[in-house]
Amino acid sequence: MPLFDMSVITDTPIGMWMGKLDTTCTNAQSEITRKEIGKSVTVFKIIEGIGHGDFINVNTESYANELIEFLKPDHITAPA
Repeated sequence: MPLFDMSVITDTPIGMWMGKLDTTCTNAQSEITRKEIGKSVTVFKIIEGIGHGDFINVNTESYANELIEFLKPDHITAPA
């Protein structure tokens, strides 16, 4: 049984970016977590060549633009 029922996360959009080479939180575990959270996961990306602590090295314009787009206030819908 999970320590926390992540299916209760319903009012907050979740973005999940993970490295393809991550051995701390494997891609398989990330997929399990994605399924547990459900439709609140609005972004799910696996980035090639990156491990768990390597995101400082993901300095591409496309990655930055994805994060900026995800964090825009109009992306977040206030709960009813």
